[in-house]
Amino acid sequence: MIPSQRHLFDLPRERVYLNAAYMGPMPNTAIAAGEDSYRRKGQPWTYDIQDDFFDRPDAVRAQAAQLYGAADTDIALVPAASYGLATAARNLAPQKRSEILVLDEQFPSNVYVWRNLAEHYGCRVRTVSRSANQSWSEAMLGAIGRRPRSSRARRCIGPMAGSWTFRRSARRPGARARPWCWT
Repeated sequence: MIPSQRHLFDLPRERVYLNAAYMGPMPNTAIAAGEDSYRRKGQPWTYDIQDDFFDRPDAVRAQAAQLYGAADTDIALVPAASYGLATAARNLAPQKRSEILVLDEQFPSNVYVWRNLAEHYGCRVRTVSRSANQSWSEAMLGAIGRRPRSSRARRCIGPMAGSWTFRRSARRPGARARPWCWT
């Protein structure tokens, strides 16, 4: 187990913050980097175009690719999750009457994009909740296991498809599932 990392954050001693799924406290180093970025934007003539806009992002992309076991070209850098989700959604064309599953209590940008996609293609979004003694993976896998009313309906899930649990489930022999959509 790693030792306490409290010193890396601006957390008062009497505060415990556990809801970091989508809005956790930023590390002090990230705050400093953000402040530095804003200072630099105040003097845009100081930017080194090659380094700041190409070399550094390419280095980050290469590090991420190594971390995830992917190629550099598989990694996209976006300024916000909503842009990445919108790009992913624009590359999907679910069949009419498909079902798009989202987790309950998602950040709005991970709900609106799927609602828009569903509206455009005549699909429906179903929110998956979990019981107190159930993990989110178990809840999602349970929702995947249920057949929709129409036997011709397809199901799609958003970013959760990249998790190991869903990839293993979707690729097991005889499974109908693919990482993004299945019948």
